[in-house]
Amino acid sequence: MCVNFKKIWLWTVVNRETKELVGFFVGDRNSESFGRLCENIFHIETKFYATYKFPVYDIISPNKHLVGKSHTCPVERMNRLLRHYLARFSRKTYC
Repeated sequence: MCVNFKKIWLWTVVNRETKELVGFFVGDRNSESFGRLCENIFHIETKFYATYKFPVYDIISPNKHLVGKSHTCPVERMNRLLRHYLARFSRKTYC
C-alpha cells in the first residue's frame, strides 16, 4: 500500500566559491516560497545567481542570472550530501 504525503521542498543557496550553505527555505515549489527565500538572500553581495530553468526564477534580474545545469553543480552536491547524511531527505524509491 502506498501512502501519499504532501511534498515539501528544501530550497538551498550555496556559495560557489566557499561551498558553504548560505541560505535555505522549506516550503512548496511555487513562487511564494521562492520569494520568501529571496527575502533572506538578496542582502548577500553576489556577482550572479545560478539556477536551472524553472519559471519561479524569473524574479531574478537577467543581469545576475545564469541558467543551466552546468552552473548548479555546488547546489546539487549540497543536496546529495543532505540526502546522504539526513535520511529524512532521501528520495523514496517505492510508490
